[in-house]
This record gives sequence, structure tokens and C-alpha cells, in this order.
Amino acid sequence: NRAINIHFWSNKNVYWDIGSNNSVDRINKAAADNEYKGSWSHWAFTKNKTTGIQKTYLNGGTWQSATGRTKAMATPGSVSKFKIGANRDGNNRWHGMMDDLRFYDKALTDVEVGAIYNYGAGDQGAPGVSSANQVGANVSAPYSFTVTAVVPNPAFPPTFAATGLPAGLDIHQTTGVISGTATVAAETTSTISVTNGYGTTDSLLVFTFYDLPYNVAADPADDIGLYG
Repeated sequence: NRAINIHFWSNKNVYWDIGSNNSVDRINKAAADNEYKGSWSHWAFTKNKTTGIQKTYLNGGTWQSATGRTKAMATPGSVSKFKIGANRDGNNRWHGMMDDLRFYDKALTDVEVGAIYNYGAGDQGAPGVSSANQVGANVSAPYSFTVTAVVPNPAFPPTFAATGLPAGLDIHQTTGVISGTATVAAETTSTISVTNGYGTTDSLLVFTFYDLPYNVAADPADDIGLYG
């Protein structure tokens, strides 16, 4: 009994079936030669049972879309056979190559699919840190600094962590804002960690905190003509 099936048939149609117990929703469309052979293409397939929207994407854009697709999908553990690159019996093999096959537990949005394709560059890789690596301020005064990250795919935002921060400062896990009131005048080297699903990048951040001035004195001008 078919639950999910994506196949390219001899009539050059790309079929996208999904449901359960051989009762599936289907969309299909004929593909041009340059859409499936001679070069790499990025394909994505989604179905949202609640909205009834079923889509096929090609190279980051909607290639086909249909509404009213609300048939129930297979429940976890109910699929007993799963084949990639062939039918369920191992025949009718795909005459080509595949890479970076993924499954998600939700229907991705148009923006998320486009971000994964990323104009052919893909979304692999851990985030990088783009903010300054050395900052300074005064102790005993409210302080704030935002760690900024560069992510290959904005659909998968980073989280932030830090070790060795100056006493009195903390970092916000989702915004990257370091804030608080430093209590010790000193130079401190901290490690900032930025993480997404592909890995973690560590970056050093040097804080220099100075004592607030406690005595400011003014001397008489040597030559009043210098000032007017």
C-alpha cells in the first residue's frame, strides 16, 4: 500500500503522491528536458494536510501547486518498506544521481525552500560571527553589545552562548545580546559560540573595562586669546 511516492515516469511527468493505505493525493506535471537531465537541479516536495496545499518546487521556486489535498498521511511506524532510487521492489531504477536527501516533520514554506536552494549555493555550513572582536566600556555602568552572526540559511537561525564573560554580564541565547553591569576593571577574553544545525563556530571577544573617572579638575587658560 502506497504512502509516499515521488517518481519520474517514461512520459516525462514528475509524480508526487502522498497519503496512506494506497489512498493518496497526487500532483504531476511534465518536465522539460533541461529540468531533469544534463545538470543538477534542486527538487522539493511538500504537503500540508490542514491547508490542503500540495507543492512541487524546482530550484527554489514553486513548479506546481494544488489545493484540496487533505487525505490522511501515514502514521509513524506504519511504513514497512522504503526505497530510494527505485520502486518498492527494487526495479525501475532512477538513471541519475542524488545528493543531500532530506525529510522534515513539517511542510516547509516558500521562503524556507528558497533559502535551502540559495541560488544553487545550498545552505550547508555552520554560522560565522561578524561582529567586532574587541570592545571597551566603563565598569559600574549599564552595558550592552550585540553579537551578530552570518548564517547560510536564515530559515535555521543560530543560538548563542558564551564562556568567560566578565562578572556581571550575560548573553541572550536567541538574540546574541550581551548585557549587564561589569563590576571589575580589567581586560577579559571570552569565547562566543554560535550554533545551528550544521555545527558550532567559536570566536574570541576581548572586553576591556575601565574605572569611571572620579575627579575632573580644570586649570585656568594660559592665553585667553586662544578661546575668543
